[in-house]
Amino acid sequence: SSAASDVYKRQIQRQSMAIEMERRREVDLRRIEAAIERLKSGDFGCCITCDEEIPLKRLEFDPACTTCVACAK
Repeated sequence: SSAASDVYKRQIQRQSMAIEMERRREVDLRRIEAAIERLKSGDFGCCITCDEEIPLKRLEFDPACTTCVACAK
């Protein structure tokens, strides 16, 4: 029946969205954990590509970023 098919499609869509949200949370958590490690090691705020200082505005926007604007491009 079409109604059952629609319900099934919505359930699959919700499940897919939940899986994607969980994946994003895991990625965010890994980025945050890596930023904490950089804080501990004294490397926080330094670009991992060129070793230049990452501008404060960029870190305020995304404290877990690992590259300066030039290297992010």
